This record gives sequence, C-alpha cells and structure tokens, in this order.
Amino acid sequence: MKKAASKSDKLDNKIEQEKSIEVKSNTDVPAKKEVAEKKPSKVSATKVKASTNTTPKKEKIPKAPTEKTASKKASSSTKTTKVKAAEPAKKAVAKETKIKGDVRVILQFRFHTQPGQTVWITSSGLLLGDSVLRQMYYEDNEHWRLDLTVKPELLKEDIRYKYHIKNVDGSWMDDYQEKAISLNDLQSPLLFVRDFWSYAGYHENVYDKGPFDYLIKREISKTTKKTITATTTYLFQVKVPYTKPEEGVCLLGENDALGNWDSKKYKTLAYNSKLKVWETGISIKGENPYTAYKYGIFDKNTKEIVHLEDGDNRHTFTLGEKGLVIQNDGFINLTEKHWKGAGLNIPLFSIRTNDDLGIGDIGSIKTMVDWMSSVGLKLLQLLPINDTTVTKTWEDSYPYSAISVFALHPIYINISQLLTPSLKEKATIKELLGKGKQLNELTQVDYESVLQLKWQLIEEVYAVLKKDTFANANYKSFLQNNEDWLKPYAAFSVLRDQYKTADYEKWNDADNYTEQVFEQLYKNKKEKIQLYFFVQYILSQQLSEAVQYAHSHQIVLKGDIPIGVDRYSVDVWQHPQLFDTTMQAGAPPDYFTKEGQNWGFPTYRWDVMEKDDYAWWKRRLTNMAQYFDAIRIDHILGFFRIWSIPTEQVQGLLGYFQPCIAIDETEFASWNLSFSYDRYCKPFINTQILIELFGDKVSQVKTDFLDYNENGTYSFKPEFDTQRKIQDTFDSYEKNEHNDWLLKTLLSLMANVILIPDKQAGKYHCRFVLYETSSYAYLSDWEKQQLYYLYNNYYFERQNDYWRKIGVKQLNAISSVTDMMICGEDLGMVPKIVSSVLGQLGFLGLKVQRMASDGNALFTNPLHTGFLNVVTPSTHDMPPIRNWWNSESGAAKDSFYRSQLGLDGFPPEKCDGTVVSQIVFNHLESPSLWSVFLIQDLLCMEDATSNPNVDEDIINRPEITHFYWRYRMHLSVEKLQKAEQLNGKIKNLLQLSNR
Repeated sequence: MKKAASKSDKLDNKIEQEKSIEVKSNTDVPAKKEVAEKKPSKVSATKVKASTNTTPKKEKIPKAPTEKTASKKASSSTKTTKVKAAEPAKKAVAKETKIKGDVRVILQFRFHTQPGQTVWITSSGLLLGDSVLRQMYYEDNEHWRLDLTVKPELLKEDIRYKYHIKNVDGSWMDDYQEKAISLNDLQSPLLFVRDFWSYAGYHENVYDKGPFDYLIKREISKTTKKTITATTTYLFQVKVPYTKPEEGVCLLGENDALGNWDSKKYKTLAYNSKLKVWETGISIKGENPYTAYKYGIFDKNTKEIVHLEDGDNRHTFTLGEKGLVIQNDGFINLTEKHWKGAGLNIPLFSIRTNDDLGIGDIGSIKTMVDWMSSVGLKLLQLLPINDTTVTKTWEDSYPYSAISVFALHPIYINISQLLTPSLKEKATIKELLGKGKQLNELTQVDYESVLQLKWQLIEEVYAVLKKDTFANANYKSFLQNNEDWLKPYAAFSVLRDQYKTADYEKWNDADNYTEQVFEQLYKNKKEKIQLYFFVQYILSQQLSEAVQYAHSHQIVLKGDIPIGVDRYSVDVWQHPQLFDTTMQAGAPPDYFTKEGQNWGFPTYRWDVMEKDDYAWWKRRLTNMAQYFDAIRIDHILGFFRIWSIPTEQVQGLLGYFQPCIAIDETEFASWNLSFSYDRYCKPFINTQILIELFGDKVSQVKTDFLDYNENGTYSFKPEFDTQRKIQDTFDSYEKNEHNDWLLKTLLSLMANVILIPDKQAGKYHCRFVLYETSSYAYLSDWEKQQLYYLYNNYYFERQNDYWRKIGVKQLNAISSVTDMMICGEDLGMVPKIVSSVLGQLGFLGLKVQRMASDGNALFTNPLHTGFLNVVTPSTHDMPPIRNWWNSESGAAKDSFYRSQLGLDGFPPEKCDGTVVSQIVFNHLESPSLWSVFLIQDLLCMEDATSNPNVDEDIINRPEITHFYWRYRMHLSVEKLQKAEQLNGKIKNLLQLSNR
C-alpha cells in the first residue's frame, strides 16, 4: 500500500525542488569551543568575587542588520546545490498562542569565522518559511545573525534547526545536533536566541548518548524552575556533561536578580531531559547594558557552591524591549572531570548458569547482570546474537556471519520462561530438559546438539502457546512493525529447510525474494512461516525484558554489528542490488595470519546504497537501538574501504582495497617502469623457486599442475590457474597431512605476483607486501626500487584524502539515526586519517594493548590513551592474558613487563594472578571512558577462579578459516557470585581507579 506523504517526505521534496545545497560534514579541524580561558575560581563564604575582567568583550546589542552589514566579509556566492535539512520533529505538538501579530525571531550564532567562511541554517519546521536553507548575516568574526518574521498561527510546534559552516573550499561542517526551542515559553512577539557551536568530537557530547540516561541519575524535572513573564525574560541554558547525584547546577551574577555575587543567593537550574540542558528563566531589570554572570555547581546537602566556572565572566545584554531571550551558553566551563566505567566482554553463548541448556541464552543476561552489579561493573558487551543458521552444523557457530542482520538467533531463546505448569509436567518436555542438563555439564558448547534440542523444545512450546500468542496485541504490533524483514526471513528459513541448502540460487522459482514468493509460501506452508514469526517475537520480548533489567541495575548492554553478512543470507536474497557477490570481504595479512583473511562475505555496493540514503544500514542501526545503548562496529575500516578478494581467489593475499584509486596502466611510465602484464600479474615460477617450495616433489608438481614456457619459466595449467580451481580440486581429495601441505604451498605459489588486475581493464593494485615475494626478488634492483616507491605511494599516500571523505560521508549518514554510543573496532592496517574521522564524529576508538596503533611500538599503553576510547588487554580474536603470556617469548614478556607494567627485574615464566591483576589495574587507571575485559582475564586474577584447562579459554583463532566457537565459562555465574576473594578484588580495583 502506498503511504501518504509524510511531513519529512514533503520537506525532502521541497529541498529537491529548490535545488538547495547539500550540507556535508568534512574532516577539517573545527574551531575550538568559544569558552573563557581557564583560571582558578575562588568561592568566598558570603560573596563570590567576580573575575577581575568584568568588562565584556565587544558584542553587538541587538539591532536589525543593514544590507551593508549583511554582506560584509560574507561570501558573495549564494549558489544553490543540494542540502540535507535538519531532521523533522518527531511529533508536532499543537499549541495555542496568546500573541497577536507577527513574531520577530532573531538568531545570533557565536562562531569565530575565518575570511571566506559563511554560516547557514536549516530547519525542518516553518522557521524559514517556504525555504529549508538560509545564509546568516555577518556581524563580526565572533557572531552571525538571522532576523525572521513568523506568523503566530504557524508556531504550533517546537522550532528545530541546525547550523552549518561552509568553508572556503566548498566543504561543510555540521553542528552536532539539531537545536530546539520550546514555544510554550513565548508570551511576547520577540524571540532572541543566542546560540553556540557544538561538534560531535567534543568529548562532552558523549554524555548525551543513550547509556547516560541511566548511568548518571540527573534530577529530572518536567516543569523546569523558570519564571517567564510578558516583560523581558532571560532563559539561561547550559550543558553540564556530568554531575554527581549530590550536586546541582546554579547561576550567580552581578545584579539582584542573579544574586549580586552573593554565594547564598544563587539561582538553581533544573535539568530539561527533552533538550538535555540545565535551565532557569529570570527577569532582569536595570540600566546596565550588560550583565555579568557565571554558572556553578552546588552541594545539595550543604547548599553551598563548591565550584564556580573557571575563567572570565559570561555576559548577556539588555534587550530594550519586551521579549524572550534564550541564552544558550553551550558547555559549563569547569576543570575537567569525567565519568569512567568498566565493563565485561563475553559471547552470550559463553555465559554459564545453573539453568542453561548447554549454552548461555537471553535469560542468562539477568544472572550476569546480578553479578556485575554486585562488583561494580557497568557494561556488558556481547558478541553478535543474530541468526547464523546456514548448515545447522557447528560451522554456524561463527557469530559474525549472519543470515539476517535483523533476526535473533533461535538458539538463544530462554525456554524456562515459556514453560507453563502443565508444560513442565509433560513427559516429552521433561525428557528434553534432562538432555539439556547433560549438555550444561559439558566444558564447551556442543552447538549442534544444543540447536537441535532448542528447536525440539520450541516446537513443543509453540503448539501450546501459539493460539494465545497470535491473539496478543503486542504480537500483532510486532508483526506489523517488522514485516519488512520478518517476512523475508521466515520465507528464507522455510525454503532453506525445504531444499536443505541456504544457496537460494538452487531454489526453484525463488532465487530472488518477492512478495509473490512469500504469499505462495505462506499459502502452502503457513504453519512453518508462523513458527518463525513466533520465535522472533519471543526472542524480541525476552531481550527487551533483559535490557530493562540491566538498565534498572545501571548496566549498559553493548551490542556488536558485524561488517558483513553471509553470502547466502536473507539480506542478499532480498536486496541483491546492495551487494557485490563477485567479491569477498576479508583482511590483508596482519597480526593474526600471514596469508590474510577471507571472510567470504559479499562486499557492499556503496554507490547503490547512497541512492536511498543508506536506508538498509539505517534500519539496521535502528533495529539494534531497540536493545542496545552502545554498539561495537566490527571492522569499522570497512566504511572507509574494504579488503576485497575476487571470488576466483581464496587467500586474503590476493585482495585489494575497494574503493580506492587504482594504478592506471599509463602511470608506470611516470615511474620509469616498463609494464608487463605477464611478468607483474601472473605468478612468477622458475625451477629454483619450485625446488625451494616443493623439494623432492618438484617433478610431480610440474607434471600435475604446471606448463613449461619457452623463456624457462612455468605457468599453471588452465584447469588450475586460480586459487579457487586449486581449492575445489583438493576438496575432492583425501584429507591428509601431505595434501594439506601441497594445497597450502600451491596457493602460496599462485600468490607470487606483483600486481593484481582490477575489474576495470587497464587498472591495477599492488599486491600486499609485494616486496616479500620471490617474484620481486628476481627483478632488477632498479625495478625493485621503483616498485617499492609505487607500493608506498599506493597504500600510504594517494588514498588518504579519498578514504577520509568516504568514511565521513558513510559513517555520518548511518550514525545520524541513533544516539547509541558507537565504538569503532579500528584494528589492523589503519589509515592515518581514521582516528581523526572517528574523533570528528564522536565515535569511541578501541585500544588493544597487544595491538599497537603506533606502527613503531610493540604495545599500546592504556595509561597514555585519550578519553574517547575503550581500552582492553584482550579481545575475542586473540588469546586471553594468561594464554598469551605462557606462549610468548622471554624477550617479549621482558619488554612488556618493563614498558607496560613499569616493573624491574625478570618477569615470571608462567602467568599468575599478580601479573593479570596488575594488567587489569593499569587499564582501569587509563584516562579512557571505558575499560573492558574478557571474563577469562578477570577470572585469572585469582588462582582459585582460573580455568585449570588453559586451552579452553580461547574464543576464536582467526588464522583458522573454519573455527569452532564454543568457549564456555568453566564455572557458573552462581558460583562466581560466591567467589568472595575475586569479587572483593574487583570492587577494590574499581574504587581505587574511580570507576
């Protein structure tokens, strides 16, 4: 059914009709916040002495700008291109206005512009009349202004608007968020708004993110403490990132209305949760054209000011006529003090409780929250929990290859919550629960047995509960709100089961999803479709309940968004135009593997996604935001460029970055190189190389796999001229040690190239670390030198600005739909522009101690990281502390012991609780917002809670293509709750580090 055009649709159409300009973020370093220079501020017992500088900086007392003023130093170009306007208000709230006649609205924006910069404003409402974009008038280097006349009958909703800075080069910077003005307070025909510039990268803005709605218990007031009169009222607003529960925000100034600098007569502010500001309304009278004031923090118990703002006084002006002045002052100017927290990182399947059926499930979250709350941990980070069911074997245990980015995995359903008294007494249920208890005794997850058991229980429960569930209003609402992904997911699952393969290209008349496919399937297999509907509804209800439980204990749930989806997934089946199935996503050689990684995911067609403003990605994040207040974006580098491997190849070594500026064939002449396709793009094979690789097996290899060339070199036979052909051949061979070695060596020989051809003819890419190949070794010294220069230019110079623009555009677009706290997993081969882009967008970075972000260092010291980061000693992709320590060389341990722990002497040969505790404490002492730990690392702080089987602590080994993800805690959470010595240590370390 075609929907009526929404207000947002009409706004977008209006933008297109006007051909307004497109405001895009850029990565230029924004102007610093306009705050006073920080100086110590002393508070007296009775009077607060104002700063000695009570003469305000020159400011313009409000007056309408002349045409001459408006054009002064402003850009003469008002050429319109295309703009993205401020987002429309979520809900229009009709109001009655008491004002007769037109309303003057004056916006004054404080920003120190450079010559040639201009300031623009967009609005989603009627603030700008029929326009959605307007350039502001220049007043001076500190202020820009816009005077508007608005009909009072149009002011039926809050005003929402956003500022944009246009730079000399045509690039743009966006204000951090929409600003909003509530019209409930307007009683006079003049509204004067004094605004400030914000920026996503200001660390104070992190406190606006979702988790802090309950991590910081602000004093919420539905009716803020302000007095708005029909005369002249000043509504003072300030953002205070972090206050302790016993603290309040106050205002003190130089006249009677503001307490006349008497520390006993300050004015209190209340927190406006809608605008996320502290505010108070005051009527100021007097002859002085300027009024000096400061914000401060007072103690609610003693009623005394404990800290007044640092630096010079703030000033407001005398309006001179009746009206409302909104003094939007930006951030309070106080000595830095931050909230910091610590968290736990664990796969959901790894949580062990007494009531599990062989795997952690959604019900386990509550048990884990109870323990975390008791010791003071504030964040529970889970690995992805989306459905990964492709083969129904243990290979589906890999959580980063989802068949749907929206559907939750049925294996995580909590059965006990669904069992009615009569169901508990049913013989088949009792028998199945008994098998579940046996599975729960296993040291690791038996994925296949657990999955089979869960589905048997689900079908038993479904038969009893389906009738009442289908009649439930919540269930009907769930279907309606999620049908865009739920119907394709259910259809995919039924067809996968029917054909016993997820390869939809083998499904008769259903190789692409359509509504007709669903309708026909629903007609023939309604019961099976409804079963998948039922399971997703129950999973959603249970997870939502667990989220609320975590919030009630002031604990953040952090989700994980994989960078890719399975090649044979609902998303690719439903939206084939969004994916390039001729390429495979992966990673170049790194810390984990010298051959690189091939994840097998199709790559994204970002150019197609951009056409509908990344709607699929936005729905994905919106869906995650139902359950999580923070997310980790796996391999966030993929938003800048993704390592792409042609489907005819197997190893990550033969991939290249997309998008990128490829090397044109004509460029080789400028590098003084004579291009030869056969020499550079085909494997270089001679007798010496074959002897080095295959030893006494050379003759067999030549006969079976190679052809001889006239110049004394060899080429692969046509039936083996790609890695995929070689792999497919060996898949049919007997699995033994010799064949494994031969396969690996042949694949390595196939990768012995200098350049990799692009899809586009005449374009090429440098093979990763080409200078380490034997092909490179047999080149002349001149060619080696020139190719080395070309290689460094290709990877480390020519792409940076290109990738920066792509990353900003794509990450800015998708993050605009959510206030979740976003952490980017920025590990691996990281372009130098990535950290600045993440900082610009206000994303948290990830700092892993054993994966140095500085190429010249062995480790990243958590004590030297910035605030907007998550620090951790280990991730799920690497050995926990104890496993790493015990397998590492003495030299590496010695370097770590001295440089990271600051200890002298010799490190212990085997890792003990003392070493682990010191590493954990160093991370807790980090300046970073979050310190997050694997459960294994916390358990190893005490010998009594360490897993006696060290090898079982491994979650993943990235160097193994098909690894079985089956780690489980070796002791239950219930036993962990009784581990007094470990729990006491965690509490003490958190208190010592002020987390």
